[in-house]
Amino acid sequence: MANKGLKSIKFPSLPDTYKVPPQAADFSTSTSYAVGDYCIYQGALYRFTTAHTGAWNASHVAAANIAEEVARLVAELGMEDEDQEIAIRLILNELLHRDELFDGLSGTVTSQGGRITTLEGKMTSAEGNITKLLARTTIEAGTVTLTNDQAFPFNNSQVTVPLVTERANQNYIVDYEVTAATGNVGDIIISAKLVNGFKIEHTGSATSVTVKYQVLGGMA
Repeated sequence: MANKGLKSIKFPSLPDTYKVPPQAADFSTSTSYAVGDYCIYQGALYRFTTAHTGAWNASHVAAANIAEEVARLVAELGMEDEDQEIAIRLILNELLHRDELFDGLSGTVTSQGGRITTLEGKMTSAEGNITKLLARTTIEAGTVTLTNDQAFPFNNSQVTVPLVTERANQNYIVDYEVTAATGNVGDIIISAKLVNGFKIEHTGSATSVTVKYQVLGGMA
């Protein structure tokens, strides 16, 4: 998810007909309600789906809560998905600090805010796990040529290969492939692994051996 500041989000103007949920008052039989108006009845928030006046009629309303209404409004305003999420969090955060507007509704908002906090925590945890996984699988590749001017069984082909990226520990793997050789290669030996490099040599009589290598792990 992109990290956007409040100034980067374009908030369109609210529709003239929109009634902000926190302005809802207790239901009154003497009030004429239009479609889209809100009221509080027995401690719960409702939105009128049918124009209404008189005694309470459950068929004229739909249950609502602050978080859902904010999300609905933000979606209607046509924001991009990531901007919608940021806007909802900003609005909920503001509402959570205005308890005097909610009376019995603060529990609903707190519950929604808790869910968002939990989701953010899970996202942070997942990002951390991905970072660790990427660190473990960071690959450094290269090619080295081993030269030897000694007669078998002597051999002076050993060279030190420096690592461009220093490892966190020596628990890394060096995978290799011989791509060219002049003479008998024998075995390829990897030794003296340090966090900043390792040694490589062959045991045969070849005067030149080209080795392609990959270093994997050792970053966490």
